Amino acid sequence: MKEKKITGSNNFGARGWVLVIYAFLVYLVITAAGQFFNVTGSYYQATFGWNIDTLMGLISISGVVAVFFDFFMGSLAMRVSPKKMSIVLGIIVAITFILFGLIKSLAVMLIMIIIMRCVADAYGFMMVGNLMANWFPRKRGAAMGWATFGMPLAGALGTSILLWGMGNWGIVGAYIPFAGIIVICLLLLIIFLSDYPEQRGCYPDNDPMAVRIEETKPMKYTGEWTTKKILTNKNYWLCTIAVGLMMYTAGFMPQVSYVLIDINFNMKYFVLVMYCIAGFACLGSWLIDMLDVKLGTKKAFLIAAGAMIFGGLLALIPTLPTTLIGLAFYSVTLGGGSNLLVSFINGIWGRADFAPVFRWSQPLCNLIVSPGAWVVAAFAKITSYRGSFGLAAIIGVVAIILISFVKKSDFKADNTIHEHLVSEGVAK
Repeated sequence: MKEKKITGSNNFGARGWVLVIYAFLVYLVITAAGQFFNVTGSYYQATFGWNIDTLMGLISISGVVAVFFDFFMGSLAMRVSPKKMSIVLGIIVAITFILFGLIKSLAVMLIMIIIMRCVADAYGFMMVGNLMANWFPRKRGAAMGWATFGMPLAGALGTSILLWGMGNWGIVGAYIPFAGIIVICLLLLIIFLSDYPEQRGCYPDNDPMAVRIEETKPMKYTGEWTTKKILTNKNYWLCTIAVGLMMYTAGFMPQVSYVLIDINFNMKYFVLVMYCIAGFACLGSWLIDMLDVKLGTKKAFLIAAGAMIFGGLLALIPTLPTTLIGLAFYSVTLGGGSNLLVSFINGIWGRADFAPVFRWSQPLCNLIVSPGAWVVAAFAKITSYRGSFGLAAIIGVVAIILISFVKKSDFKADNTIHEHLVSEGVAK
């Protein structure tokens, strides 16, 4: 049979690109939400006397609580439409952001942070992950690569948005722009998207040769992957823990300023450095996910972890060139690593069995990542701020060891898709 050309890895179709843009905006806002107090903390300390460490502690508490809420939402997504759940959760997130600027009690702040973190994490990670897996079973690497640009950009853009809103409308105005972005996301979701591309007359991966599901397929999961089977599966633990360790990279970023001070860097250029880190993280997000598409998820992970090790080792050398180059490599992992959990689960289990596994994997990954900043800060106090990047290299080695036990043959979903494309004359 004559070979046909496979659709390009970035050819998502019009509605597919709407989903990518939607996911980008959601990731931007949800990631920025965890960094609100970096800007607004000084206001609360000056106005109410709330210590910034106390506020950061509230975020840590909320992260642990959110793990259990995420699991509940992931289980619910197996029985209820992820789109409908996203609409409800998105509305709650937007309302929470509006109310944030009205809080004057530390106890109320704790309650609101827990609500915001629980709902935002479920909305931003659990629901978006399900939608992306449904729409892009084969191109999920490329799609997630573009969408997760929002995560590394959240620090720089989020800070700019907070300062702009606060400068124009005070503390209430600091959070309202984020509520506005969520409203835009909800409009995109309601008008253009559905749980599955087939429900909009589209194809998975925007590929006419892709295997389609019936548009009337029931949402309730009836497959074989029970809780017991998932929790006794080695690949579930290996992939989730390895990606969780890789995402410890976010915990090292607060140490960047101290490492630069250690080499007498002119800190008036610090903001420029942070924008450069965000830029390299975006490049890493795109690069790792292109490698995911071309080489496979496991090889992409190994390259991202390798960048983490190399960057951590370079940052240990107390010179300006090695420090900056090390941070650049480290940023590649920061941007690219955030996409790989969805790719691993989708590649091994496929979109039909994605939801039951993801409902366990995403909360566990978050549980591993949550204490990251605290652990890194504690290690830095024992050794040094520069020494904390040596810990990053060690963590990268552990992650590589774990993922090396995942075999190529374990990616049954990817292999099945490839076999189908071969049978249709679309691939070799």
